[in-house]
Amino acid sequence: MGQLQVTITPQEAIKELDKLEKDAHWSIDDGATWHKSGKILNLPVDNYTVTFKDLDCWKHTGDTPVTLIVNQLKTVKGKYKKQGALKVIIMPQAAIDASVKWRLHTGSAVGEWKNSGDTVLVAFGSTQTVEFSNVPGWMKPDDMTVVVDSCEPPIEVLIDVLPDVKKKLERNGSILIYDDKPIRLVGYGAYGLVAEKEFKFKPFLDRLDSKGINFVRIWVNYHWTNSLTPFVENGSGKYDLTKPNSIFYNRLKGFVEYAADRDIIVMVTLFDAVALDKKKDNRWKYCPYNQANNNNGYISHPDEFFDTTSSIWNIHERLISEVVNRLGDFGNVIYEVMNEPTSHGYEKDGKYSFHEKVVKHLKSKLAGHSGSKIIAVNVEEDVKLKTWAIHNVDVIAYHVKDPRDSGDYNSDPLPVIISNDGDMTQTFGKDNNSCEDFPRRLKRTKCFLLKTFENGASYGHYHFEFLDKEIYGNSWLSLNYEPNMNNVESYLDKLLNLLNGPSYSFTYSEVCTDQRVSGEPGSCP
Repeated sequence: MGQLQVTITPQEAIKELDKLEKDAHWSIDDGATWHKSGKILNLPVDNYTVTFKDLDCWKHTGDTPVTLIVNQLKTVKGKYKKQGALKVIIMPQAAIDASVKWRLHTGSAVGEWKNSGDTVLVAFGSTQTVEFSNVPGWMKPDDMTVVVDSCEPPIEVLIDVLPDVKKKLERNGSILIYDDKPIRLVGYGAYGLVAEKEFKFKPFLDRLDSKGINFVRIWVNYHWTNSLTPFVENGSGKYDLTKPNSIFYNRLKGFVEYAADRDIIVMVTLFDAVALDKKKDNRWKYCPYNQANNNNGYISHPDEFFDTTSSIWNIHERLISEVVNRLGDFGNVIYEVMNEPTSHGYEKDGKYSFHEKVVKHLKSKLAGHSGSKIIAVNVEEDVKLKTWAIHNVDVIAYHVKDPRDSGDYNSDPLPVIISNDGDMTQTFGKDNNSCEDFPRRLKRTKCFLLKTFENGASYGHYHFEFLDKEIYGNSWLSLNYEPNMNNVESYLDKLLNLLNGPSYSFTYSEVCTDQRVSGEPGSCP
């Protein structure tokens, strides 16, 4: 006679086996009889095959042959290794019927395309990337990064149909056209509407829509905060600029899609020179591009941000591509290259080649999409940049701090967007009706509007953005800013009523259509 002892590891696997059937761990008769881990059997000398109980999400060593010897104890170790699994469920059924599929990327390895409901076994604790197929008529979701730390976690993914791009923003000379009609944009802008993940943008957009506001400006990166950025944060306050943050980009796409359903045009500002200002507040100090705040060694000085010949350009190019991949099929987008590119103290010459290269890459990426292709440049008072922009983009944006200056651009050959720049001095000043005396905020905004649209500013040529810092309350330049509708609720009502004033109506009328489309100044509102 000989002896056989089989022990199983790890202990966690034994606990899982006991849940199935107490002491049913291993067998030598193909599962007719099961034995407990560690048990010793006295058996006739012979050849045997040890088999192990199957477990969901566990992989064992497999059948193990063993030969017993007279009066000797033979030991066999059965090892279980935890196995992860992914199941992806695609919705709705129409997307499944259209053959939308999914597959996994593990490092450089790419799996086969799978159907909705299929399960794939993977290493437990591994990081997997789920990719979806590109099917005509359906909006390809962003790749999803998943850490597999449970057995067969179902991932439910709603695949959206492509947005209706029949309503698309286009340019006709100096006029902006939307849904084949001239449009006047009058609206609202604020940092952090996307970057602050706690801000409820849907009721905000609903509120604008209920008052007829048809324009909102957002930033891809509210640079000096520690909320959502386009880059993955590693948990220690540093960012990996080479890894796109899918949570941010999903929120960005959701914002634009919700706005599109309400015919609200969204100006998406890709870059922001304000964040490169080393002299003020928390800006450059906490900017993700500052090498102190990322794992990639970018960059030691703000001037380097504009170097299109160095590797920092690869980061910019990737960000532009990621934005266009999400938004390129929406018809309600204006892509603005940079906020305030010339007024924050860094070296000036680099901004020209930077703008040229951004616009070139934008146009290249947008060419493969069906949505809006309108590109804007914030020229401020830079004549050289403005001269270049007139021949290379679709919209010129001005930030004007003095209301008296906002009516001075009627001769520009491109559509013009005037912004009041959110100037904090609007909170102070003499309480009277004179633009020249810098009255209080609401009255000064009215002056901006009246000056912007005076002298029969052509419908579709002149547009207005009210940039609002009050939405942040006291957290305007803090790291933990909190854009909050409650901060501006009563003021917003007054502002929205003001924007609906008859002297600067942006409700389309068939009157003077030819004149508006031609871009000639006239008496149209």
